Amino acid sequence: GGTVSVSYSVIDKCYQGTFFVRSFTITPAPAVVVNGPEDNRSNACSYADQAAADAAFAAWLAQFNVSGGCAPSGSFGEGTPSAPAYCGGATTVTYTVTDKCYQTSVRTATFTITPAPIVGVNVPSDMSSNACSYADQDAANAAYDAWIASFSVSGGCAPVGGFSDEQTAPS
Repeated sequence: GGTVSVSYSVIDKCYQGTFFVRSFTITPAPAVVVNGPEDNRSNACSYADQAAADAAFAAWLAQFNVSGGCAPSGSFGEGTPSAPAYCGGATTVTYTVTDKCYQTSVRTATFTITPAPIVGVNVPSDMSSNACSYADQDAANAAYDAWIASFSVSGGCAPVGGFSDEQTAPS
């Protein structure tokens, strides 16, 4: 943008002279405004499935935009970025902005899903004992119940362990 003023004079021997001042102005383009989200970090346990992670990533990605300028254009040079795996990963996005009255700029941000804690599965060793070592069926049931109670699972995103059928002690 800017203004240039010119002076134009007319002189002739049979014409009273005139003098003109005229301006040619180009109004500056509005400032280019580039917006983009900050880096995002979330936990894998925050997402029910990949579709939920994809939706969160799409909402985050939609925060990249550009306004102002003459006809600004923003694009992801690598095509439309994909969300990281919902069980853990990261996607770095590069948003490039161009405009005919603006020097190209780049905005980069990363969407990270931290993995859930490792799932720990605890199962007891096989148990074998002699029937004569129990005073009665109640004692065998108590030993069996203690053995069953030692199965467990931990870590992950609230894992649940269970048996596929009803468990009772052998007689």
